[in-house]
Order: sequence, then C-alpha cells, then structure tokens
Amino acid sequence: MEVILLQKVANLGNIGDRVKVRSVAMQDFKLTIHAKAGTEGKLFGSIGTSDIAEACTRDGFKVERSEVRLPHGPLRSVGEHTVSLHLHADVDVPVHVTIVAEE
Repeated sequence: MEVILLQKVANLGNIGDRVKVRSVAMQDFKLTIHAKAGTEGKLFGSIGTSDIAEACTRDGFKVERSEVRLPHGPLRSVGEHTVSLHLHADVDVPVHVTIVAEE
C-alpha cells in the first residue's frame, strides 16, 4: 500500500513523501495460547512477552519480544486478556489473547 505522509515520521520519510507500507493486518488478530493450569484457572507459571511473541510468529506475524507490552505484567490465569503490540513509535495494536488450559 502506498501512502503520502502528512507529517514527518522517523525512519520513514518527510511531509509529502510517498512511501510503501504494509497494511495493519493485525487489527482483528486474536491469539490463542495453551498452557498448563490448575483447577481454579491459575497457570503453573505465567505467559510473558517472549511467549506471546513466539505465538504471534507461529501464527504468521513476525513480532519481536521487545514489541510486546503487558500493561498488567505477565498473564497468570486462564481466560481472555488484552495486550498491546508496539510496532512503531506511533503504532500500538491491541491484541486479544485467550489462554486455554491444557488437558
């Protein structure tokens, strides 16, 4: 996709430049992670930034560990959580993560 920049963007271009960018295909992306959990829904351990980055990469979106933001710390329970991916200085994409207990 080609866009014309309306403001200066670091490492991309200046005002009026025509640049090629990728579509933000992650907007409706939902991630499912399987983890060992107890009967009350608490995980044995936790899901951290590296686990989420690996799961995103496995599902086709190359994400670095440093791009994953966990606003409330590591995920420690089964259920739905929202994390943020900081893909660029001005681009934060919320991703819904569902943690499912392994059987």
